[in-house]
Amino acid sequence: MNDAGLNINSASVSNALLAQFCDSAEDYFFASTRYDWVSNSAALASPVKRVLGTGIQAKAAIDVIKYDMTNFAGIAHSEDNINILYDKVNKILAFLTKLKMPEYTIS
Repeated sequence: MNDAGLNINSASVSNALLAQFCDSAEDYFFASTRYDWVSNSAALASPVKRVLGTGIQAKAAIDVIKYDMTNFAGIAHSEDNINILYDKVNKILAFLTKLKMPEYTIS
């Protein structure tokens, strides 16, 4: 969880919880763009897959930070990280929403 930063408490986030955050992030991208990126990822070009992965990781990192903010230097620091990540997620969502899907698949 590099996007969550160095201040996350890795002991408080189990693998199961991290998997739940990742599943939730995937669902968020599916609902926001009305396209099932994960199920159709085999048809995506590599650059699009990387952008999608970056967005899912950023959204999951937001949930990790929100889950336990105790190791951050105050709430403002954790909120700054969350705001930066939300900006990244929103830019990626805007990019993915504008894609014309068969155009960016492998033929």
